[in-house]
Amino acid sequence: MDIPANLLHEKDINYTAQVNKRYSEIIICITSACKATIPYTARRTSFSDLRVPGWNDIVEDKHHAARAAFLDWVAAGRPRHGPVFMLMSRTRAEDI
Repeated sequence: MDIPANLLHEKDINYTAQVNKRYSEIIICITSACKATIPYTARRTSFSDLRVPGWNDIVEDKHHAARAAFLDWVAAGRPRHGPVFMLMSRTRAEDI
């Protein structure tokens, strides 16, 4: 896309309108190029609709264990020490 010479000088009466028009054209061009080349995910209605590659293979079991330990910890009154606290802390700290 070539920039017209009259946009380089502010002497034209329609300067602002021409700059705004050219700006809009550039933004449309950049947006369409991004949509055509960069993969993206459309916004979903809930997080359960979004699939994360590798989740089932790597994280799912550890997440369920940590969630169960957390719920047990809450049911026990959120203790700051003891076996329930240790289990909750350990499951949260596990590496992937």
